[in-house]
This record gives sequence, structure tokens and C-alpha cells, in this order.
Amino acid sequence: MARFNGGWVKLHRSMIDGKYDGWDIAILTWLIFSANYVDGKTKAKGKIGRVEVKRGQLITATKEMSEALKFTRTVIERRLQEFEKDGIITQQTSNKGRVITICNYDKYQTLDQGQPTAGDTAGDTAGDTAGDTAGDTAGDTAGDTHIKELKNSKKVKNIKKVRNKASLALASEWLNLGQSWLDFALTIYPWQSTQSKWKPEIFGKELERVGKIMIIDVHGLNEILERVKVDDFWGKNVASPFGLTSRGKNGNRKIDNLIVSLKTKQDKTKESLNKWANQTTQDNDGRPTMLF
Repeated sequence: MARFNGGWVKLHRSMIDGKYDGWDIAILTWLIFSANYVDGKTKAKGKIGRVEVKRGQLITATKEMSEALKFTRTVIERRLQEFEKDGIITQQTSNKGRVITICNYDKYQTLDQGQPTAGDTAGDTAGDTAGDTAGDTAGDTAGDTHIKELKNSKKVKNIKKVRNKASLALASEWLNLGQSWLDFALTIYPWQSTQSKWKPEIFGKELERVGKIMIIDVHGLNEILERVKVDDFWGKNVASPFGLTSRGKNGNRKIDNLIVSLKTKQDKTKESLNKWANQTTQDNDGRPTMLF
């Protein structure tokens, strides 16, 4: 449902400069379209009634955004968190709902003095005057200041990406295991392919961590994967390696329960035979002797 039936907002072409993908742009645009352009009251969820919402703010929920944008709530939640880290928005959650504040809203949505002329376009920045065009450079005023802030945040994010890549440096055997585990996981949950953690290097790093905790090498975890692939229950429960070392109510780690339950009949039979073979009996003279 549309929040407003009329009016317009300003968008800058730098939104498509490569930092954000199509999903980011769609979510950012929806937030700008949906934010209050003047202080007022908005209907909150439940029986709270109408609550005060300031200019540049909106009350929403991931469910509403999911229905409007046709994205999963998980995707929207993750993107909102990234925007918050970049300093584009702030979020507050209460019984009234999720209040999202668009940072620096006044800088790039301030109304120009007088009516815009034919030289103005939808891409004009907030500080542009009536005769300026959307291609104005960073020397312009408030709107361009906001663009500089976005670019600075992009540099910070790129530095973080480089650091993350360095921290994810893996031996090829763990990377290969991460790829194999991810390939299997996507056969169970194909829609998770867009998740930031569902990458072979991240799966491999997590599996390496699990191996160190459990003292299981890459070959042992690969064997566990092969058995998980043919077990419907565990296939769905450990498609993602995250949480393998978490403990349940009984105090056991998930991977401990996994290993025990994945023992095949052949394994159990072998254990029984070994136990039996190591037992002693007595011969006719009453002397103890080994069965094998």
C-alpha cells in the first residue's frame, strides 16, 4: 500500500555508482519515498494508535517492506543493518514498531527557494539552485556534502572488505571443503544463495574452526558431509555449518549428536564384533583364552 499519493523526492545518480546493487537501491528508494517529509503523526501497529514521527523518519516493519518490495525479510534485515553501519540510517525498535531515521535527510531533501526551472532535473542535489543541473560536481552545497559522505563510507567499506578477505585466507583443502558443503547446502536451500555468509571461503573458515574445536581434520569433516548428504534429517539441520559447535539443552554440541546419529549399521556391527572379539572365555580345562 502506498504511503503517499503525491509529491516527489530527490534522488542522486551516485546511488548507482557501483557501491550498491539493485536490491540496495530499491530498498533505499522505498525508504526515501516512505519517510515523512514534515513532522506529523503516523499510525503504529496494534492498538498503539497514532504516534509522533519526525521529518525524515518512518515507522515500518520488515514484513511490510517484504510485502511491498517482494524481497525476503532476511534480505531486507541484512541490507538495513549494512545501511546502518554505513551511517545512512539509524534504527530503533519498540512496541510501536521499527522507527527508521534517514540520516542527513534535510541536506538532500530540502526544498529549493522558489520554483524549479526547466534546467532542473530529478537528480539535482539538495544544495543546487534553480538553474543548476543534476550533473553538478562536489563543489556544490548540502546535497553534494551528503554524496561525499556516501563516498567516504564506501572507502571504509572497501577497506573492511580487503581485511575480511585477508582474514579468510584458507588452505586449499578447507576452501574445497567449504565449496563442497556450500554446493550441498544450496540443493536444500537454494534461495540462500544471496546470503552474505553463504560463500565457499566463509563456509571453509567456519569448518576449519569447527575442526580445531573438535580435533577433526578436513578428511573427517568431509566424511561427515558425505553421510549428511544421504540423511534427510541432518541434511536439513546442518546444511549450514554455523552452529555445529553450539550446545543443546542436554549440554552436547550439535556435531556430537550428529556424529553419534550418523553411525551406520555397519559401524555399530563392527563395534559389536570388536567388543565380542576382545572378550575372554574359558576352554575345556577352565583356562581363559581369547576368541580371536
